Amino acid sequence: MFYERGKLVIVNPNSKKNTWFVIDDKDLIQVPSQNDDDKNGTTWQIVTPLVPEVTVNTGIIMNSKFLKGKFVVKNGQHSFDGESPQTQCTIAAVTKAKAGHKTKSKSKGKKKSKSKK
Repeated sequence: MFYERGKLVIVNPNSKKNTWFVIDDKDLIQVPSQNDDDKNGTTWQIVTPLVPEVTVNTGIIMNSKFLKGKFVVKNGQHSFDGESPQTQCTIAAVTKAKAGHKTKSKSKGKKKSKSKK
């Protein structure tokens, strides 16, 4: 959940993203740092040169030697220190929802056979 232009938006992080940003080692300003959060699981902090299109719930594909996989932006900010504009954001791994699967039940005892009469 987040607020977008004053409206509460509830988003499924597993839904199909319209835009994915690919980030690799040359795009990172510093090594991603891991944040352990009991409430939301493990998140990562990344810092890149300014990418104004990266906002909350943006899809990120990490192709770094430090971090690989699909992530979603949980929060972040764009900043400028007078010399270099940066995007700093917290990302969390996208977990696929497990689809219902059929399980075969093993019955105990003998298998009943149909007899012809």
